[in-house]
Amino acid sequence: MTIHDITQPIGPSTPIWPGDAPPTVTQTSSIEAGDLCTTSSLSFSAHVGTHIDAPRHVVAGGADTDAIPLAVLVGPCVVISAGAGQALSAADLSPLLPDPAPKRLLLRFGCGAPPAADDWRAGLLPDAADLLVRLGVRLVGVSGPSVEPPGDALPVHLRLLGASLVILEGMDLSRVPDGPYQLVCAPLRWAGLDGAPCRAFLMEA
Repeated sequence: MTIHDITQPIGPSTPIWPGDAPPTVTQTSSIEAGDLCTTSSLSFSAHVGTHIDAPRHVVAGGADTDAIPLAVLVGPCVVISAGAGQALSAADLSPLLPDPAPKRLLLRFGCGAPPAADDWRAGLLPDAADLLVRLGVRLVGVSGPSVEPPGDALPVHLRLLGASLVILEGMDLSRVPDGPYQLVCAPLRWAGLDGAPCRAFLMEA
């Protein structure tokens, strides 16, 4: 069985959303310093690296990450190349989709590697989000840092999360060909979160 890890490593060079604190590791004990064991304390944004967004991210009183069914996070998916550095309209996205539309859709923009945090031109436009909702997609993932291009509002997040779709952002699809796979997306289980880093990988179907 071939398994493709599509998770970004988390470290000092991981792109972060402007205003978020970078991920840090503080060593709280060390064998080398004479302690019984080595332990560390972690500090990071809930939206660092490869992560999911829950409805609570943009919807007041929305469901948190712990309420997302595992059945949505695990199962058949399709990886599709979606151009480079552009926001897709419904007219752009529709011809790329298989018929019927997959329940889990992963979009590769450009080379598929997460870009620098200030390169957010790729993503979906609101009518493309509406299309995915109408087609019954349950999870949409992107290789960029956000499912939508920059702006003063979050219309794509509101449409997707308002319809209880799961958003998976920051994947590394640079070594994954287009096609069908089995997705396993395992977010950190921390009750009450609006998003959570996850370990995500694809198994060849």
